[in-house]
Amino acid sequence: MPHHRFHALGLRVQPQDVHAQRAQLRQFRAEIGGFLALHRDAVDTQEWAALAGGQRHAGGKVGAAEA
Repeated sequence: MPHHRFHALGLRVQPQDVHAQRAQLRQFRAEIGGFLALHRDAVDTQEWAALAGGQRHAGGKVGAAEA
């Protein structure tokens, strides 16, 4: 009997729809994973640039103090 209520409300999902939804979910997760990887790479690049800039700046201070 419960199946009839869902069918009457149009809530029954066809098997091919479930397969398509799972494929879309896998694709979405892959896209999110790719986005997060790009974000991590960008943050790493910014951190390296900040470290390199800080080292150059500190070296400039030493050079000015010696002069």
